[in-house]
Formats: sequence, C-alpha cells, structure tokens
Amino acid sequence: MILKKGITGFFDCKDSPVPEMDFKIFKTLCHTIDNCTQWKFIHINSNPDGNYYSAEFKTSSGTIYLLLNKHYPIIGFTQQLNIGDIVFTDNNDISYLLGNYEIVSADILNGWIDDVVNELSEVEQSQVEYWNPSSVGNVVFNSWD
Repeated sequence: MILKKGITGFFDCKDSPVPEMDFKIFKTLCHTIDNCTQWKFIHINSNPDGNYYSAEFKTSSGTIYLLLNKHYPIIGFTQQLNIGDIVFTDNNDISYLLGNYEIVSADILNGWIDDVVNELSEVEQSQVEYWNPSSVGNVVFNSWD
C-alpha cells in the first residue's frame, strides 16, 4: 500500500521524522528525462509548503507534471497541477528512466481514501480529517501546512 506512515509529511513528536528525498537528485532526473526523451523540461518546484516535488514538462500531447513524494520514492503524473485537487493520469512513456521509483497508477491515486486511511499514523489521520482530501493521491501529494 502506498499510504505508509510519514507519507503526508506529518509525524508525531515522539516519532522520528521521515527522511526527505534529495531534491538535487530529482532535478538531475528531470534533466535526464529532457535529454533522453522528447519531453521538454520547463520548470521544477521544491514546493516548500507541500510534501512533494513537481516538475513541468511539455510533450507532444501537452503539458505533464511529474510529482515525487518528498518522503518515499513514489511518483505520480497529472496534466494540471491544481493544488489540493489533483486529478492523476497514467503515463508510461518514461517509465524506463524511473526504475528506482514506484510509479503509482491513476486508478490508485484517484481512488477513494476511506478504505486506506487507517494505514497512516494518528497525527496523519487527523490531518486527513481536517483537510478532507478527495483521493488517495491528494494525501500522497499534498500542500497541507
């Protein structure tokens, strides 16, 4: 299951913080995608208020955003980055470059959260209750403060 303790970026003060994925490695990955594919790297965002990094690319079929959770090597894709209400899409065009990451399908990311929220810590469950995300993906990739 992708809802692992700490994935939201929140943790109980008695627990250790979940380590962060390296932003520089993510940036290098974006340049690799640009160099090895037809995807044009446009912009990268460290999203200081959120629990994910994002990168914008232009492709032959339009804009695509690659999202990386800051605490686990989990990737999702979207065509529009609507903070708090992201609708996820599938994209296998670059999967061969993402071998060290778990690419989560749009079906899972757009799925209903009620069935899986119990995988999170109590602190995270209270954040889910407060923010009321529309999908699993909006927990995995959130901008809660």
